[in-house]
Amino acid sequence: MTSARRASRRSVLAAAALALPGLSVLSACATGTRGASYGAADPVQLEALGDELSLVVAYQQAIASHPALAAQLEPILDQHNAHAASLRTAAAPSDGPNPLASASPVGAAVSVSGASDAEVLASLQEAERTAAALRAGACVRAAEPALASLLVLIGASEAQHVVALGATAS
Repeated sequence: MTSARRASRRSVLAAAALALPGLSVLSACATGTRGASYGAADPVQLEALGDELSLVVAYQQAIASHPALAAQLEPILDQHNAHAASLRTAAAPSDGPNPLASASPVGAAVSVSGASDAEVLASLQEAERTAAALRAGACVRAAEPALASLLVLIGASEAQHVVALGATAS
């Protein structure tokens, strides 16, 4: 014997009202947008972009002042340029202007010091260590899951640079 229970219109409407917010959250997770507004640059993204551009300048200065290190430092410089490019386009809508295209990034200033190649490598290694720590902190402040993921990947790359620069110094 089966008991078929007929749902009232009121119970159906109540269930739909409760389900709609959950469905919108699920659809936001699937698209990764969470109702993002692209009118202004994300401050976390802007900070990370500034940090990457500071590292680019530091590597350029190191290569200019220590040309013997160019072969070792240029691949890392290229990676930082790629990080900056990724941060510029991370949250850009496909059909509108990119808010980071003209934004003024602010990040931690990086200075490379040292008279010898070993001192410059140690200075860059410390800058990479600091940058990796900053990315770890930034990923938990990111408003968008895609940006948090990008920041984690950049931080892992910077941590790898610490190791690579240490191996180069030995």
